[in-house]
Amino acid sequence: MDIDQAAVPITGDYANKWSLTSHLVPLKMVTSNTESSRMDTVSSTQERGFTIIETSVAAFLTVVFLVGFSQTMFVALASARDNRLQLSANAVALEQIEMARGLAWEQLRMSYVDPYAPLLTESRESVSGAEAGLAVDEVLSVDSVGTVYPMVMEQRDGVYFTIWRYVTAPDLESRRFVVEVVWYVDERPERYLASTLLSEASAG
Repeated sequence: MDIDQAAVPITGDYANKWSLTSHLVPLKMVTSNTESSRMDTVSSTQERGFTIIETSVAAFLTVVFLVGFSQTMFVALASARDNRLQLSANAVALEQIEMARGLAWEQLRMSYVDPYAPLLTESRESVSGAEAGLAVDEVLSVDSVGTVYPMVMEQRDGVYFTIWRYVTAPDLESRRFVVEVVWYVDERPERYLASTLLSEASAG
């Protein structure tokens, strides 16, 4: 038998060394696997960090958008409410003017003067031209047979409108009916002013 082909049994310490050697893993492979694991861990940590930052930025932008949107909606709703109340005041004033046009000439006078009424001069005998949008102050037309009370109130859309009414005598042949509608929005007074000039021929 050739020596190369002979089965040489390995016993003793050599056998143990051979067994341990066969299970050894190259150091380079272990180091490579460790570095790869560390890289994966760092990459995973960075990804989690980026995810938190992106989520925070998205949440911040969402909050900014919602705040801006809510403010825009608030302004739009407030503007719509103001326009609606302005239209209501306009309608109230027109109704008062139509009422005045329907009165007989003798009735188209103020029944009395309210000393606390706005638009009056200091003497309480005339309507202030500057306050009422007239060219000059006009003397009030007051008589016990008159049916125009100086103040009435009306509620529309949950809002109370205070209606101040005046009848003046610009000259001997005509009378002017002036109406001021006052209401409050957020404790802020708003007003709408209207007037019409009437003659005996045009009176109801």
